[in-house]
Order: sequence, then C-alpha cells, then structure tokens
Amino acid sequence: MAKIVGAGETIVDLIFKNGEPQKAVPGGSVFNALVSAKHAGAEVLFVSETGRDKVGRIVLDFLKENGISTDYIYLYDEVNTPVSMAFLNDKNDAEYVFYKPRPQRLPVEPLPVLSDGDALLFGSFYSLSGDTRSRLVPLLSRSAEVDCVRYYDPNFRSSHLKDLDRLLPVILDNMRSADIVRGSDEDFCNIFGSDEFAGLSAEEFVKALYERHIGALCGNFICTCGSRGVWLCTPEQVKFYPSRDITTVSTIGAGDSFNAGVLSAVVGLGLRRSDLEVLKPEIWDKIITAGVDFSSAVCQTYSNYVPDKFVWNL
Repeated sequence: MAKIVGAGETIVDLIFKNGEPQKAVPGGSVFNALVSAKHAGAEVLFVSETGRDKVGRIVLDFLKENGISTDYIYLYDEVNTPVSMAFLNDKNDAEYVFYKPRPQRLPVEPLPVLSDGDALLFGSFYSLSGDTRSRLVPLLSRSAEVDCVRYYDPNFRSSHLKDLDRLLPVILDNMRSADIVRGSDEDFCNIFGSDEFAGLSAEEFVKALYERHIGALCGNFICTCGSRGVWLCTPEQVKFYPSRDITTVSTIGAGDSFNAGVLSAVVGLGLRRSDLEVLKPEIWDKIITAGVDFSSAVCQTYSNYVPDKFVWNL
C-alpha cells in the first residue's frame, strides 16, 4: 500500500479564545496533516523529534493512540518539547506565539524507505532550519530516486520575516525539489512581498505568482485563500474552486488538513510523479475537492485534524 511520509516539527498547541484557554492539542503542520490522513484511512509515517519530557510523552502517546508509528521520532534530553499559543480573533483566525527550544544537533537516521507511488510531505520552518533540515535532505535525495510525489508547503509565518533574506534561497530550493507547491496567499505575500501584488484581483495575484516566481521552479501550484477559495495553476490550466459555506470555529489546522486531503487523493488514486505531467483536469478536480472537504471539516471544530474514520469520496 502506498504511504504518505512526512517530515516536520512536533509541538503542542494551546488554543485561546477571548483570553481564555480552550484546548491543548498536539500539533505541527506536517503532524496535523498526517493525523488527518491517517484518520481518513491512509498509511502514514512521520519523521520528527520531541523532548523526553511530560509534554513529549503526550505527543508520543497521541501518535500511538492514532496508529502512527514513532519509529522515526528522535527523543532528545537537552531541552523541553516546543509549545505554541494560538489566539483566535473574532473571525476565529489564529495568531501564534511560539516557544521552540531546539537541541543543538539531531541525528539523520533512522529514516523510512520511500517507494514508487508514495508521497513525501515537507515544509514549514522544519524544512528551513539547519538542524532539522539535516534530516530532510536525505529524504529528498531518496525521493528523487523513486517515482513518488513530493509536496511542499512553505507555511511561512510573518514571525520569520526578519530572517527572510537568509531563508529565501532555501525556500526556493524547496520549491525546486517539489512536484506540488501549496501555500496560502498570506504565505506567498510574506515570501515575495505584498507590494508587488498591490491592486491585483485574486486571479491576477495567483497568475502573477505562478508566472513570475513559482512556475519556473515547480509546475503544479495550489494557492489557498481561506474563505475566498482555492486556485490551481499547472502548465495546462488555471482554475478556481470555491470554499464551502460553513460556520467556522477555528482555522487552526485548515491548511494542514487541506494538504492531507490532497495527498490522500494522490495516493488513493495511485498517482506518481510521472503521472502529474499528463494529469487530466477531472483528476485535478478530485484532488482539490478532497483538500477542500478535509479543511472544511477541520474548520468546524477546535481540533487540528479531521475526526477518526473520516468519510470522504474520491
């Protein structure tokens, strides 16, 4: 069975609304996506690390309870497990404050074996920071040797803007290593600067991103714009998909679960990297619709992931 392999950080999210704590849940961008994919029936493997502390134990227990192997989770003793505080505004969008101590050095091994038909998910600051990227680079090298789909979500927060000059070459290299790049409109404004796109409509904005920046690095580009819908750009088409009409409780995990939906569809349809070059529009429709279905489900809860045994259709 084809699997989704993800490399990303583990963190515990403390969610606040009106200054009051609502819930504490294990998370991290790739973490959330893999849990959602597992709940929807996909086979997943997670490459990460966590502290050998009480918070880290919560993370490990959660992964095991959800049927996700901890074989590729490195346990460190030097510092505690990272936490984040997510403050929901009146629209239930989240503003984050991160507390992310890191060990000085991480081992590369062990790493899972990638096979034809698998999918590799990577992104966020995990794919940019020198210590954690040291585990990702060998995975990217292995993925290039097999016919698997590589999916990059930069998830680039405004809190990292001070380091953009240093990180931009790595972000562009990640895009060059990917077969699908997916991010939010906010991510790309942070990365490429909002001034360049001032006054453009949503369609003009996405086309400009693709033509000026992303298309030369990665041919398949998905831009999510929250309640304003989703745009897909490939060498053959530019297409808009509307968001669902739902009551949003929290947007935490929305983009992550969108990734889970897309990759669940990719492995569910048996797609490989070589298939993306000739993918028919109706297959892309199924892939993007799965992403919208997953993210819509998460937005209606305080959870970071879709519910267990989540029912969806290709």
